[in-house]
Amino acid sequence: MEPEDLRTAARDLQDLAEQADAARHYADRWLSPPENEGLIYFDVAERVHTVRARLTALYEELGVATDRAATAMADSARAYEDTELATSAQFERTNPDVGW
Repeated sequence: MEPEDLRTAARDLQDLAEQADAARHYADRWLSPPENEGLIYFDVAERVHTVRARLTALYEELGVATDRAATAMADSARAYEDTELATSAQFERTNPDVGW
């Protein structure tokens, strides 16, 4: 596992989280029917409101999940590097005659 590959994936996930947030704002803005257009639109408006609420909630969940995954991947990259450095240092202490 290459730490830089994890960081690249983390950046991609962070970008996805930002896109989910933008999609949530878009759905919230454009799926808001007029409130007082008469009774004929009431059923349609109610359905659009339900869809908008569900979409914005799902985009919120997606954004949070991908943001957490991005953070975990970045933390994993650091852990790999720390482990690799510690292992390398230990190897050099226990095998001082081996040159790299």
